[in-house]
Amino acid sequence: LMLNMSDEAQQYGIKIATEELSKRLSMPVFLISAKYGKGYMNAYMEISQQLKESKNSVQLDSNKIKENISVREIDTILNGTVVMPSQMAQNFTAQVDKILLHPVWGLPLFFLGMFLVFWAVWNIGLPSVDLLEIGVEWAQSSIVEPLLQPFPQILQDFLINGLWAGVTTVASFVPLIIVFFIIMAVLEDSGYLSRSAYLMDAFMARLGLDGRSFVLHIMGFGCNVPALMGTRVMRSRALRLLTMLIIPFGLCSARLQVFVFIIAAVFPNGKGAIVLFSLYILSFLVAIITAALFQGVYKNEEPFVLEIPPYRFPTWKQVLLRSWGEVREFLV
Repeated sequence: LMLNMSDEAQQYGIKIATEELSKRLSMPVFLISAKYGKGYMNAYMEISQQLKESKNSVQLDSNKIKENISVREIDTILNGTVVMPSQMAQNFTAQVDKILLHPVWGLPLFFLGMFLVFWAVWNIGLPSVDLLEIGVEWAQSSIVEPLLQPFPQILQDFLINGLWAGVTTVASFVPLIIVFFIIMAVLEDSGYLSRSAYLMDAFMARLGLDGRSFVLHIMGFGCNVPALMGTRVMRSRALRLLTMLIIPFGLCSARLQVFVFIIAAVFPNGKGAIVLFSLYILSFLVAIITAALFQGVYKNEEPFVLEIPPYRFPTWKQVLLRSWGEVREFLV
């Protein structure tokens, strides 16, 4: 039995006597932290040892287990092995939520945060694109063209002006996409993005939607397809269909590079981030109008229940792996 989030349990002052719990359950118990990768080695060694010793497979009857285990028995097992603090101190999450979930300042702070996201994409991602283009031009003139010099001219044109130009044009926008997905990964893994559902629920309810619809719309900024698949968690068919109707209005990462290219050519440098953010606000307004028009067709009566997770500081490994997965999907 591996108990995850042992690092958070320690922060909250929760103490778990693994040896005593192991005796009561008649199985090894280990504290692990998937976030920091702690405790895995001990669990791995124990599993390896058990596999060497055990020769007969164990089959469990899940229905029988459900019938035999009662809440009283669970309390008996946990009594003395899991010690909760007498009083939970006001933690970091509660203090921050007083500001970020404030009835008045919560929404303005959220939209300010989203503006800063696009400001960072513009002011960090765009210069990175320019640097990559300089590197691509140098590689073409110094490496690719000399290597292809012996080949016929028609083959050179195909490889340089066709294949090379096509691949490098798409690749040149990778820094822009990386910056965007890194910031979005931080927002999602920290727990702040889920709070936007709470902030927007009252407004979205007037359109026949709920806070989850807004979060999925934001997730569509990365790619509309996973956001559409995310509607499966909604039990109400009307809510699911109405949410699927507005998600495609979210400007995905493929459209982001097109907008950046056009904005950079038309608008002054100082106005780029504002114009980019305005386009996303405009897309959200169109989604709102669409929901308002169709809410009479798709009537939602499902209550909205949201469990707000505590704030967590994501590790760089988590952020980079998540971002790389999104970038890989974009390229493929």
